[in-house]
Amino acid sequence: MKVHVLQNAQIYTGDPARPWAHTLAIAADRIVALDQEATRWEAAPSATITDMEGATIIPGLIDSHLHLMWYALAQDELALRDLTREELLQRVAEKAVEVPPGTWIQGRNWDQNLWADDRFPTAAELDSVAPHNPVVLTAKSAHAVVANSMALHEAGITAKTPDPAGGELGRHADGSPNGMLFEHAMQLVLAAVPEPTLDEVIAALRGVQEQLLAVGLTGIHDMDGAPAFAAFQALHREHALHVRVVKYVWQDALAGVLAAGLRSGGGDDWLRFGGLKLFADGALGARTAALFAPYEGEPENVGLL
Repeated sequence: MKVHVLQNAQIYTGDPARPWAHTLAIAADRIVALDQEATRWEAAPSATITDMEGATIIPGLIDSHLHLMWYALAQDELALRDLTREELLQRVAEKAVEVPPGTWIQGRNWDQNLWADDRFPTAAELDSVAPHNPVVLTAKSAHAVVANSMALHEAGITAKTPDPAGGELGRHADGSPNGMLFEHAMQLVLAAVPEPTLDEVIAALRGVQEQLLAVGLTGIHDMDGAPAFAAFQALHREHALHVRVVKYVWQDALAGVLAAGLRSGGGDDWLRFGGLKLFADGALGARTAALFAPYEGEPENVGLL
């Protein structure tokens, strides 16, 4: 049995009765002892002893709500966090020069609340910098997207397209779409974007795990849909899953989950089923969170249930 003893460290345990320790023993990939009890493991035939030189050790961090597939795939998309409206349009323009006409351009994490003029972006603005490519950009909240005219056309969205249940299309005064899509309406255009293959999702997740580990994240509760679950299982079978995953599914998968007899907690230390993710309303950033009073400057808008 492989034994590793860490000495001379500042070890935060998370146990109120014993919050700090200085020596830690690991055996068979489990923490088995602290301090005096840990030193006894130094005599084990296979023991490796490391002087931590006073370094701080904390338990691995767990992100309780993460979309790792979205994050992984977004590595190849436009990064729009903290950009101004003008900078966002410049990024789209640059991408449109790099890719062939007709290629979808995607980006994430724009936030109009940071802009001097905090109105939502429009299809016309995107058309002005990328007229020959379908463009769809997801807001930071992930509860709204903006699409250009070519993307709306690819999705078959017109002035006659009705608002879906639980969603809303942004519209001009004449009823024509202005490019904004909120909540369930987002799927009207996102469904037209070419889906990544399972192999592409697996490769993206495989490559992004080191980023999580580098900042201390050793476990996540993942809220992406069924393709992510399939990819995590594939990595697990290959022993290539290095972050512990508690996996949730969306409501559209509920019938299959019940039919399969899945229950919360099923799985093992590396991948287990967590449960179901449900939506009650929207998000404040997208101005779709349900309120008792209208949003400032939008007297008809009280959000979406």
